[in-house]
Amino acid sequence: MGVADINSTGSRRFESLGGWVLFLFLNRTKVVSALFFAAPFAAAQEELKIDLPGKLELPAFRLKHQDPPRIGAIESTLVAMNDGNEVGMQVVEYLKEAGVKIEFRKQAAASAIELKPKAKPVITLREGLPLYPRILASYITREASKLMLDQMVDSAEKEYMKLSMTVRVWLELGGSPRALPEIETINHFKDSELAESFMLWLEAPGSEMTLDRVGNKTGMETIPVMQDRVSSEIAARKPGDPTRSMLEKLLAGLEEDNRRFVAFLIAEHDWRWINEPRIR
Repeated sequence: MGVADINSTGSRRFESLGGWVLFLFLNRTKVVSALFFAAPFAAAQEELKIDLPGKLELPAFRLKHQDPPRIGAIESTLVAMNDGNEVGMQVVEYLKEAGVKIEFRKQAAASAIELKPKAKPVITLREGLPLYPRILASYITREASKLMLDQMVDSAEKEYMKLSMTVRVWLELGGSPRALPEIETINHFKDSELAESFMLWLEAPGSEMTLDRVGNKTGMETIPVMQDRVSSEIAARKPGDPTRSMLEKLLAGLEEDNRRFVAFLIAEHDWRWINEPRIR
């Protein structure tokens, strides 16, 4: 089993044992800053109201002024995601519990999130997108992952987790890495930006190199870098300084985020072990 050893400066060393590839970010040095904490989105409280057929007991998301083919496409996509009993199922369960709506709208972006005070989050999809589950699931997961990880600090780790979830749902629905940049081979639908991000993860999933590349692409620092900087700030403050206790609380929050990332990597490793043929 691969292990990541973290020294006092936050650097990592990956070693391979028995052919397993897994790194665990343990004993990472500490730093925190109030600026790095993303404010949580307002949690939706209402239940989703329309039932999907079958044993899944999933909500059919209410789409205002949508024609039946679009409604059916959303429903079939959610059923397909849920049937995998893996990452897709986790995303669908979150959408159900959080009361997230999904709607098609006229917009430039393929997908987006609408957030309004005291309202349910809405994932919006661009009108005109082909109504294929592999296409819709990719965009739904890309937006849902932002909501699912909203309370984590903005970081390379968070961006990595969002990307990993999106790629794996696409793979669970039969996405073919060899066919990229085609997201859907049936109609040859392409999204070069989405495909490029998929390749970033597929080239070396679960590696320190991929985390660094995601950080460079998104402009996000890793949690250890943040920890180091704020740890220095804490050390520079005298006991009794009111800002010291604030920084210490924020430091504890980053430590929790780091533990969440480690748990995510472990689960991701198990997924890769089971789904190795899909990644090739």
